[in-house]
Amino acid sequence: WAEADISALDAALLARHDLVILPRTALSQAQMDLLLDFVGQGGRLLALLPDTHLAARLGVRPLFRGLDGGYLRGDGTHPTAAGLSPEAVQIVGPSVNWAIDPDSKVETLAHIHADLPAQDASPVPGVVWSPIGSGYAAAFAYDLPHTVARLRQGNPEHVDLCFAGLDGIYRPSELFVGQLPV
Repeated sequence: WAEADISALDAALLARHDLVILPRTALSQAQMDLLLDFVGQGGRLLALLPDTHLAARLGVRPLFRGLDGGYLRGDGTHPTAAGLSPEAVQIVGPSVNWAIDPDSKVETLAHIHADLPAQDASPVPGVVWSPIGSGYAAAFAYDLPHTVARLRQGNPEHVDLCFAGLDGIYRPSELFVGQLPV
């Protein structure tokens, strides 16, 4: 594996790899074209909260709405998601709402639900699968690394706050106040 600055990407670098993991970032038109050409030629792209322009090129239409938090539930019937837990997973942080372009071949691998038990009537696509040429792209509607960090380390905005009000001692558990389901 290798790490590269987005400004250093070129076709030769991409050709040496099978998979590109793209964190939340804004892309120029040339960078977007380069990544989509890579995918079209058989590469794989994992985009984590892609910008609206890349999302549109992947076959999803941003609805310019979002959700702060929620729960991700996978679709166990899709072959790509086979074997993943059907249990809802908490998302900490914002996610964007997408609609799938009806003319695209995009499939939803997981939906985002506003709350548990994750059975609301109108979940939104949370992870989508988009075949492009001889490759494919998967896109998350939220910032997966941010969610993992928050779930493991707590809310950094709670540093130096004492929610318990007992003795003025800051406890690590206070980083998770309001974040974990009751």
